[in-house]
Amino acid sequence: MSEERPDLTIVGWRAWYTDGRMYNSLTTDWVDLPAEGALVFTLYQRPRKRRRIMCGVTLYWKDDEKYCCDNTADADIPEDLPAEFVKRGKWVTDTELEAARTAAFAAMESPDESLRTE
Repeated sequence: MSEERPDLTIVGWRAWYTDGRMYNSLTTDWVDLPAEGALVFTLYQRPRKRRRIMCGVTLYWKDDEKYCCDNTADADIPEDLPAEFVKRGKWVTDTELEAARTAAFAAMESPDESLRTE
């Protein structure tokens, strides 16, 4: 008998872009994020304090309440998804990407994880 897993709802996110720019779901809607230059996304989930990092890929998108990423030109992005829901990653040096990842990991441990989309 398999045990049912509780629904892990995304309650917030943070996004790191090139030039050290950082956005979060408290102050920015996903559709208002810049279309280009994404480096790292951290997703915060409830009911458990679970976090997911997406980084180093070409395309990130939000489809309904599902957050996805892919590194291929033929990504499985729904054809009817408006363009403002798709964000393009930018290839940067390893040093730049590692700096963004380090900031994302540090933020995951910060006490302010009350980022909510509700």
